[in-house]
Amino acid sequence: MNRWQITIFAILFLFSAALIGYLGRTVITNLDALATAQNDDISWNMSQFEVELLRLQNEARAAQQNPERGLRNFKKRFDIFYSRVSTFSQSRVYEALQSEPDYSLGLASAQAFLDATTPVVDGPEEALVSSLPSIISQTETLQPLLRDLALSGVENFAEQDSQRRAFLSDTLIRLAASILALIVFLTASIIFLLWMYRRGEAIAHENQIVKSRFEAIVRNSLDAVLVTNIDGQILEFNGAAQTVFGYSRKQALTLNIKELLADFSADHGKAREVKKFTEGRGRIENDTGRIRAHSRRQSGEVFPVEFSISPSMNQNVLIAFFRDITKEEAWLETLRKARDKAQAGEKAKADLLTVMSHEMRTPLNGILGSLSLIDRNALSDRNKKHVEAINVSGELLLSHVNDVLNMSSIDKDQAAEATDDFDLMDMVSQIVESLRAAAEIRGNRLALSFLPEDIRMVHGAQKLLQQCLVNLIGNAIKFTEGGEISVEVEKLADDDRFEFRVSDTGMGIEEQNLERIFDEFFTVDTKYARDNKGTGLGLAITKRIVLAMNGEIEADSIVGEGSLFRLTVPLKAAQMADKTEPEQSFDAEPKISHYARVLVIDDNEINRMVLLDMLEELGIKATEAEDGYQALDLVQKQEFDFILMDISMPNMDGIETLGKMHEADRLHETTAIAVTAHASAKDRENFLSAGFSDVVFKPVALSSLKQVLLKQTASDDAKENIHGASPVGQDFIERFGIEKYKVAQQQVSDMLIELRSFLEDETKSQTACKDLAHKAAGSAAVLGLTDLYETLVEFENCDETDWPRARVLYAEKLL
Repeated sequence: MNRWQITIFAILFLFSAALIGYLGRTVITNLDALATAQNDDISWNMSQFEVELLRLQNEARAAQQNPERGLRNFKKRFDIFYSRVSTFSQSRVYEALQSEPDYSLGLASAQAFLDATTPVVDGPEEALVSSLPSIISQTETLQPLLRDLALSGVENFAEQDSQRRAFLSDTLIRLAASILALIVFLTASIIFLLWMYRRGEAIAHENQIVKSRFEAIVRNSLDAVLVTNIDGQILEFNGAAQTVFGYSRKQALTLNIKELLADFSADHGKAREVKKFTEGRGRIENDTGRIRAHSRRQSGEVFPVEFSISPSMNQNVLIAFFRDITKEEAWLETLRKARDKAQAGEKAKADLLTVMSHEMRTPLNGILGSLSLIDRNALSDRNKKHVEAINVSGELLLSHVNDVLNMSSIDKDQAAEATDDFDLMDMVSQIVESLRAAAEIRGNRLALSFLPEDIRMVHGAQKLLQQCLVNLIGNAIKFTEGGEISVEVEKLADDDRFEFRVSDTGMGIEEQNLERIFDEFFTVDTKYARDNKGTGLGLAITKRIVLAMNGEIEADSIVGEGSLFRLTVPLKAAQMADKTEPEQSFDAEPKISHYARVLVIDDNEINRMVLLDMLEELGIKATEAEDGYQALDLVQKQEFDFILMDISMPNMDGIETLGKMHEADRLHETTAIAVTAHASAKDRENFLSAGFSDVVFKPVALSSLKQVLLKQTASDDAKENIHGASPVGQDFIERFGIEKYKVAQQQVSDMLIELRSFLEDETKSQTACKDLAHKAAGSAAVLGLTDLYETLVEFENCDETDWPRARVLYAEKLL
C-alpha cells in the first residue's frame, strides 16, 4: 500500500469516527433532555397559574367577609401570584411562548392586573378592603384569559416534545446508518488490506526471484559489477570484479568506487557529472552511458576500462559496470597503425603521381612545344617523318600520363560538380561522328540508334559520360577489324536511368578475363608482339567514372564473335534549351594586342624558351624570369598585363611568389596564369583559390595558350561592358583605346536611360521612341554589344498594333 492510499484510508476512517461520535453525543443530549420530564413541569406550572388566580380570588372573598384575618392570607396569595407572573414573563423556558397570541395576551392582562393592584395591596388596609370587590371582579375577568394562556403553553410545549422525539428518531437512524457504513468501510478495508498483504507477499516473492536472478547475473557476469550507495561506498562486488581489480570481496566492501577510478577525460556532460561525483562535488542522478577511463588494480597497475553507472529506481543505490578493454585498445592500436600505414601508402602513391606528373610533363613540354614551333615546310620528307614520329610518341606518352593521373582524381564529388544540362542525342551523335573515321580506317561500320528516338535534354555529368563512351567505343574500334560496331542508347522505364550498349564483332574476351578487364593495368593482349598498345587503364578509368556517377557497367563476350559492354547511369530529365543562335553580323576574329606586356617565369630554360617562342608566334614580345625572386624585382620596376608562372620552382614556388606580389600591391591590372605540370583537378582548384586567374597544363600547346590569353582578355573587357562585348568590341578597343570605349559605353547607357523614360511616358509618340531605339542600336552594334543590339532592333521593328504591350515589355527588358 502506497502513501496516498494510506492517507485516504486514514481520512475516511477519521471522518466516519467523528460523524459517529457527533451523532452519539446528540442522541445522549436528547435523551437527557427527555429524561428530565421538563414538559410535565411546564404543564403543571401552567395549570397552577390558573389555580393560583382562583386561590387569590377565594382569599379576596374571605378578606371581604373577615378583613382582620383574611387580608393577611390575601396578601400572601397575591405575592405567590405575583411570583408566578414574574416567572412566566422572565424565565428563558417560556421565551418561545412569547410569540403565541393567547399566551402573550393572557400574560399581558395578568401583568396589567398586577400593575393596577400592587399599589392598593401595598397601601393602607382600609383602601384595600374597599378595593376588594373590584379586585374580585378583575380576577373573574382575568380567569378565562389565564386558562387560554395555560392551554396555549401546554400545546406549544407538547409540540416541542413531539419535534424533539422526531429529531431524536432521525438522529438514531443517521447514527445507525453511519455505524453500518463504518462497518462496511471497515469490512472493505480489511478485505483490501488482506488483498494488499497477499499482493505484497507475491511482490516480495517476485522481488526475491528477481534478486536471485540479479545476484546470479552479477555473480556470473563477465564484466565487473559493483553495487554502491549514493556516496559510492561499495555494497556488492562480483567475481569478475575481483578478477579485474584484484581485490577480494571482503576487501572491496571497505572501499569506495572513487578509489578504483584513476583518471578519465571529462569532455562531455555525463563524464563531467562522474568527475564531480569522484571529487565529492555531486551525485549521479541518471544513467551515465559508456565512458572510457583508466582504473587502478590492487597492485597499482593502471589499465583502460569502459564503464557506466546507473542509479536504481529508488535512487539510493548505484550499479556500476566495468569492462577491461586492454585487449580492445591493443587491437585498436594495431588497426590505427594499419590505417596509418595504408594512408601513408596512399600518400606515397599520390606523391609519386604528383612527382611523375611534374617530372614527365616538364620534358614533354619542351619536346611537344618545340615540335609545334618547328617549320615543317623547310624540312625534308625524311626529317618530317622523324618529327612526326617524335610528336606521336610524345602524345602517346602524354596520354599514358593522363590515364594514370585520372585514376587518382576521379571521385563522387568531381562527378557531382561536373553536372549540367545537355542534349544527349547531340552529344552521343558527335562522339560517334568524331570516331567514325577511325572506325573506317580499320574497315569497321559504326552504327548508332536511340530508344526512343526523341531522347533530348538531360541533366548529368556530361564530360565524364562523354569520356566513358569515348573509351568504350575506342576500345571496340581498337579490337575490331573489318567488322561492325553498334552503339545503342535506351531510356529505361524506372527512375530516369539510361543504358548505353556498345557491341562489336571483334576478337572477343575470354571468360576468365571478363572480371579482370576493369582492373588497373590489365590488358587482354599481353603477348610481346601485341597489336594494341595501351596502359590497361581505359576500362579501369571508365568503371571508376561510372561508379562516381552512381551507375553500373558490365561486359559479356564470346571469343571470336565479339563483345558487349552495358553502361547504366542515372540522368534526370531537363528542359529543352533554346538553341536559336542570334545572327552575327560581326566576323572580326578575336585578337590579342601586340602591345600586351607578358612576363614568363620558369626555372627550366627550355620551358621558358618554348613559351617565349609561342608568344612570339602570337606577335607578343615577352620578358622572362628564371625564379620568383627575379620576377619580384621585375614587377617592382614595370607593370605587366599577363604573368605566365610555373608552380614548382626552387627556393620560392609559384604560389608563394604570387602571394608576395599581392603583398607588394603590384598586380592591379595584371592577370596571373599558372603554367604547371600538376594536372589534377584538385591542383587546379588549389591554384585558382591561390589567386591565379587560369591554369595551363604542361605540355603547353600553342592553341591552348592562345585560347587562355583570349579568354582572359575577353574577361577583363567584359568587366567594363554594360551587356558584355563581342569580338567587335575588342576591335574597337584595339583601334581607339579603352578610354574611348568607356566613353562610348556611357553614351549608350545614357541613351538607354532616356529610352526607358520615353517608354514610361505615355505622351511620347511611338515614332520618337523608335527613333531613339534606332540611334542606340547603331551605337551598340559599333561597340559589339550584340544582345543589346538584337533587343533594340526587335523593339524598333515591333508591330504597331501591339504598341501598348510592347511599350511595357521593352521597358522591363531595358531595366
